[in-house]
Amino acid sequence: MRVNAIFLVAFTCVLPSLTSPAPLLNHFNLTREIKDRYIVKLKPGVPISSVCNKTIHEYQLINGFSAKLDEAEVYELRKNPDVEYLAEDILVKATAVETQHDASWGLARLCTVDRLADQNAKFVRLSYSKQNCLTDYLNVSNANFTFTFDSSAGEGCDIYVLDTGVYLEHEEFGGRAVWGATFAEGSADDDVNGHGTHCAGTAAGSRFGVAKRASIISVKVLDDGGSGATSDTVAGMDWAWRNFVANGFRPSIVSMSLGSRTYPPVDNAVAAAAAGNEGVDASSVSPARAPSAVTVGSTDITDSLYISSNFGCVVDIFAPGADVISASPACRNGFIALTGTSM
Repeated sequence: MRVNAIFLVAFTCVLPSLTSPAPLLNHFNLTREIKDRYIVKLKPGVPISSVCNKTIHEYQLINGFSAKLDEAEVYELRKNPDVEYLAEDILVKATAVETQHDASWGLARLCTVDRLADQNAKFVRLSYSKQNCLTDYLNVSNANFTFTFDSSAGEGCDIYVLDTGVYLEHEEFGGRAVWGATFAEGSADDDVNGHGTHCAGTAAGSRFGVAKRASIISVKVLDDGGSGATSDTVAGMDWAWRNFVANGFRPSIVSMSLGSRTYPPVDNAVAAAAAGNEGVDASSVSPARAPSAVTVGSTDITDSLYISSNFGCVVDIFAPGADVISASPACRNGFIALTGTSM
């Protein structure tokens, strides 16, 4: 108790902040492997000695320190105007890789520098049946490609899918998908169109997705016909931001596979966006043209620009976008192959 008392006295030497308390980043430590230890980031130029006298480590790289803190000390530090944020300490583990042998060509292309050797895969129609639901989909030898990925596979991260909704019960999501909000006027909390479910499956499906352990948050901004008001899209983006803040700045990304002619309100808030499928310069499309966006164009299995993909200097990266297999809302195990920069 004596050590704590000395620490708290040191805090009283600093006038309390009249602004909002410094953020406490506690969402990373999901299983509480390391208790009561924190990394404290100070504002530029603030000396560590003026804030804490019981550090474990002191950092020049980020101008901060680590320390063992109780709840009262955390509370006082958050009120200190010289503190930028506090983050709970977490366990670091050696990384491992996993290999999937029944992946699509698109997944396989993401984990290799070289062009795929098998570029002549033929389409084979497969059928899946469950609960009186029969879904056919095209599979380019696709079930035989190899995908190597980090074993964390996006665990602990949120992907906000702003689209036509997401079929939450699909087996690809394994309970990792939740409904966030609906802004498309007159629409129910489901995905009738299928576009949003397909995009979510590409992002985080257990078989055909990239980040296989990430969480999906559905934000419906497009109606069942696949269109909607831009004001609804901006509302969805605003909701995602508010939810991100409310969740303690949990690692997140917003995926927007939609577009319109140039529109500043969307450009000002976008994160990751499809380049579009008009075969034109993406600088004429919002939100693809936004400087803050990671804008994605599409290629086919030969690494050629897909004929309908938008292009130009605002496109940051190209990724597989032709005949991409992913989840369908037709039923719990439904799949479909779609083409476009959304994919």
